Amino acid sequence: MSNRTVLLDVARFINGDDTPLAADFDITASHLKRTAKSQGVKIKKGDTVFIRTGWGQYFANNPQQYIAEHAAGVGVSGAQFLIKAGASVVGNDTLTFEKRPPIATEPSFQVFPVHMMLLADNGIYIIENLFLEELAKEKVYEFIAIVPPLKIRGGTGSALRVFALTSNL
Repeated sequence: MSNRTVLLDVARFINGDDTPLAADFDITASHLKRTAKSQGVKIKKGDTVFIRTGWGQYFANNPQQYIAEHAAGVGVSGAQFLIKAGASVVGNDTLTFEKRPPIATEPSFQVFPVHMMLLADNGIYIIENLFLEELAKEKVYEFIAIVPPLKIRGGTGSALRVFALTSNL
C-alpha cells in the first residue's frame, strides 16, 4: 500500500512542545480538526492519517509506561471524525491506537469501541506502534507512506515496516 499521508501532531498542538500527551488523554474530533487547521493540512478521502501522541518515545525509553494500563489515544469522537473525513488507513505511536483502557460506556458498554468502528464497521485499517518523532520534529505533515504487507494467509494482523517518502527531510 502507498498513498498520501497526513501526520497530525496532536501532542505538539496540545502541549506546545515534544512532550507526550497525558495518560488519560482522549483525542477527540475537535482535537483532530484543530490540529489539522493549525498545521495547514486537510484530510482528503482515501488518505492515511497518522496521529502523534508523543508516546512513541516511551517504546525504548520507558517500556513500562508504554505498555501501562492507561495511555493517550483516539476516542470514539476522534474515530467518528476519521471515518467522516474518509481516511482509509489510520495509525499512531501507541500500543493500541485508541485510548487505554479501551472501554466505552455510552451509549452502551463496549470493549475496543474505536477498533470496532474503524475496522469492523468501516473497513479502515489501523497501524499501531509507529515511530513518528523524526517526522514531527521536522514538521513533515504531508508525505507518501509505503506499507509493504507481509504475506500471511488468513492473518488478522502482522508486523510492518512503514516508509515515509518526503522531500522535506
